[in-house]
Amino acid sequence: MLGLIVAAIIEAFGLGMSAGQPPATYTAEQAQAGKATYEEVCAGCHRSDLKGEQDAKPLAGGTFLNSWRGKTSDDLFNYISRAMPPGTPGMAGDEGNLTIVAYLLQANNVAAGAVPLDYESAVPIPAPAERK
Repeated sequence: MLGLIVAAIIEAFGLGMSAGQPPATYTAEQAQAGKATYEEVCAGCHRSDLKGEQDAKPLAGGTFLNSWRGKTSDDLFNYISRAMPPGTPGMAGDEGNLTIVAYLLQANNVAAGAVPLDYESAVPIPAPAERK
């Protein structure tokens, strides 16, 4: 009975196991590797400046952030893995796709950290910054 009460208190106050763990993020090194993979696999359609063209949507800025608002790096990784590039999804491999996600987070002003992005990371994709 006491165990159930303690568990309820922990959940109510958000003191779960993740409270002492560093937040999910990516490293600058991952983003750098992701840029190289992006240039090789994605830039042909989405352009080197990430602005996209024709059917290839922008991957940085307000349009991208509005499309991915409320989602996480894990959602983006899963989408890229199963759908990108069209015709040869997953071409960059899991590690390549993971570094591409890190690069896209960096390109959208999500700060890098000391904790590497992994296959279970859930870094929030931010809402676009308000214009002043």
